[in-house]
Amino acid sequence: MTMRTLLVAAAIAGGASLLSAGEPDAPAPPAKAKFSPRDVEVRLRDGSAIRGQIADLEHLAFQTNFGTLQIPVTHLFSLTRGKRRAPANAADVAAAAKKLTSDDAAQRAAAQQLLEDAGQPALDALFEMRQKAGGEPRTRIDALIKRILSSSAGKENTFDTVKAAKLEGKGTIQTEGFTLKSKLGDLKLKFEDVAGIQWLSAGTAVTVELQAPTALREWSDTGIDTTQGETVAVAASGEVLFFGSNIGPTGSTNWGGRPFRPGTLVGRLGANGQPFAIGSGKRWPAESSDRLYVKMFATDDVLNRGDLDQCSGNFTVKIASGARADEVEKAGGE
Repeated sequence: MTMRTLLVAAAIAGGASLLSAGEPDAPAPPAKAKFSPRDVEVRLRDGSAIRGQIADLEHLAFQTNFGTLQIPVTHLFSLTRGKRRAPANAADVAAAAKKLTSDDAAQRAAAQQLLEDAGQPALDALFEMRQKAGGEPRTRIDALIKRILSSSAGKENTFDTVKAAKLEGKGTIQTEGFTLKSKLGDLKLKFEDVAGIQWLSAGTAVTVELQAPTALREWSDTGIDTTQGETVAVAASGEVLFFGSNIGPTGSTNWGGRPFRPGTLVGRLGANGQPFAIGSGKRWPAESSDRLYVKMFATDDVLNRGDLDQCSGNFTVKIASGARADEVEKAGGE
């Protein structure tokens, strides 16, 4: 009996199969998708966000002018709830206005959101605080007043917006709520408490406005969480008056500065990540899973100048990841 006969006999006895050297290997199993069609990030109206999996909802009831649609949850890309303002509480508005000058960035962000949601009833408190503030706090207050006035000038957007595989439209979500299976446990969420939902398998896309001089001093949270192996794409445009010269996202050539030109659009991954240049655009496969932050680069010499508040203008930064990365046009510097 030959050795091969013995091996075949042993394989049959053990319930296994044996391929000859000339036979092709079995195909490798397909790579597991990073996200399932039910994996989502839910943004709540209080500003918090949580990731998990929609467990008990098969269809979203979405009323339009032409009738009510039943959209399969696994076909959705994103949904955004329209603004439905509750009457502003005068005491809350006054307290929030005072927090706009706080040194705590989280407090300032929460106060800004409350005041913007309050709309016109917050303007008196904002104008009063503006008279007391100076420098950067006044710049932030002016920008907030401008946004409120701009929003109030047009018709309030009360429509919900959904994007799906074969649909993008406005209407009203009729579904009451859903269960989100998260690492914290099963959460019962109502749509009235939801600001928006992003389906993670569809990728993410956002636009961030960086305003000088604030963006020279502070990092901005893009809301984009990179996923290892997925593509991230960024494209930036706009112009900033930087100490008498107009510059774009690639920074100023009139100033020395390391490791980047002053005013260059830079990013970092995670709260303590190392900065890297983005300039007018960058596209890369993420090597880790972290939150993306951006800012205008500034050396200590720039930050310590007494006339920094004279810088003005803004960069518009478009960011997309995963399946939506191709929505960002390629820019120089990639």
